[in-house]
Amino acid sequence: MPKIRVIQATKGALADKMPVAAYCRVSSDSEDQRNSFAAQVKEYTRQIESNEQWALAGIYADKGISGTSAHKRPEFLRLIEDCKQGKVKRILTKSISRFARNTVECLEYVRELKALGVSIYFEKEGLDTGGLSGELMLAIFGSIAQEESTSISGNMRWSYEKRMKAGEFIGTVAPYGYRWKDGSLEIYEPEAEIIRWIFESYLNGVGPTEITSRLKSSMAGQRKWIENHVRYILSNERYAGNSLVQKRYTSQTLPTRRIRNTGEVPQYFVENSHPAIIPIAMYEKAQRLREQRNLNASECAKKTVLHDRFRCAECGSSMKRKVSAAGNVSWVCRKHNRNSKECATLPVAETKVHMAFLLVYRIIKSNLDSILIPMANQLRLLGERAILQNEDINALNAQILKLTDQLHAASKLHSMNFLDTESYYEKANVMNAQLDEVQKKRQQLVKGITKDDGEALEKTERLIETLKAAPDNLSSLEEGDVFSNIAEKVLVNKNKRIIFRLINGLELTGWEGMEDGKE
Repeated sequence: MPKIRVIQATKGALADKMPVAAYCRVSSDSEDQRNSFAAQVKEYTRQIESNEQWALAGIYADKGISGTSAHKRPEFLRLIEDCKQGKVKRILTKSISRFARNTVECLEYVRELKALGVSIYFEKEGLDTGGLSGELMLAIFGSIAQEESTSISGNMRWSYEKRMKAGEFIGTVAPYGYRWKDGSLEIYEPEAEIIRWIFESYLNGVGPTEITSRLKSSMAGQRKWIENHVRYILSNERYAGNSLVQKRYTSQTLPTRRIRNTGEVPQYFVENSHPAIIPIAMYEKAQRLREQRNLNASECAKKTVLHDRFRCAECGSSMKRKVSAAGNVSWVCRKHNRNSKECATLPVAETKVHMAFLLVYRIIKSNLDSILIPMANQLRLLGERAILQNEDINALNAQILKLTDQLHAASKLHSMNFLDTESYYEKANVMNAQLDEVQKKRQQLVKGITKDDGEALEKTERLIETLKAAPDNLSSLEEGDVFSNIAEKVLVNKNKRIIFRLINGLELTGWEGMEDGKE
């Protein structure tokens, strides 16, 4: 295959042409999408070179990457950087939804590029940001693009709701003990036998812990059994042939997340929706026994949101919940509880922990604009800088530029009939395969470089969305799962300082004796 090297014009009419680039983004990394890339290169090359006032500056393409954030699109970031360096003065792109699905981000980049003297033409919408009314129209179209993902999910939710109201079973994964057949659940006897044994054992006085232990040591141990699995089976109405639909629901705002349904949306109880593994009488008897055992459990063992999250800052031991004879609840370091000489951390009253968190919550809730949002912006900036300043990534960018230049040159030779169609596509496919390999290497590097900042950014954005949706004031730690969704860990030291570590790593400090309105 001949090696093609492009020598750029440095003077004359060609050097005076406006450098124009194209940006495309495909939503999948399928074979069809990869095969179409050469055709896209050819089409954009034709469009640009057919204009005597334009010169092709490059074609930038992100493959199989979501458009919800520029942070995850290395080719887009490379395009922006080339614009800053004056290599691109105009961008062609298919639509706003391909350029960005986030309205705020879209407007930010448009304004930034406009300040650099770079215009964008959105083909589908017929919108040119070089026009005087471009930004107004962009705000409208950007909002439509942002709602595109939400509307798709909304249509699916509407379809599911219609099926739920009609009493049709909703689900994709068959529960343990069942298999899907012709769109319906049918009993899978090897697993159904285990389900029946679990219920029978429980009704005969065997607790979930012991049942789990016996399952692990039996043939059923081929499945990775944990106690929570057993408890879930014992509480699952499906084994009696009924279905409670919409136990969780998907949020309607970006980024979407699954939320436990505590009354926010309707639930649908469908009787006799599928064959029962156990009789309804056995299931109901098991539920009565579960309720009785829960009532008989000691207050000391009561499961709260602090369990599995509350640690001693001095020795790292978990904190144990204790109830005095007078009914006062406190948390004590397990090591201190065994021997006070081993750890100096003193017990802390549960009410003080609650009070400290409620005050900290009000502070962080009322200061989103000055604490968390700037933090998210800084993390986003750090990620983009890390990508743009990495030498290995820049070297790969140079390879990408070289390969795309060769693709453009081959396309031009083909359009001038110096290269037949068969030879063109043969060479284009080879170069496109090489381009894919280099881009995958770069994508791996980007993931490695931005892993920590990317995770921190994602968690910070999730924290912001949770706080925005939460009430201004909480009455308790248990209200609305707010504490569980924003707090990763609670620490207490020997000075009774209480430290709340949020899901994004941010730590906020209070103390055991803090009063409402005091710090």
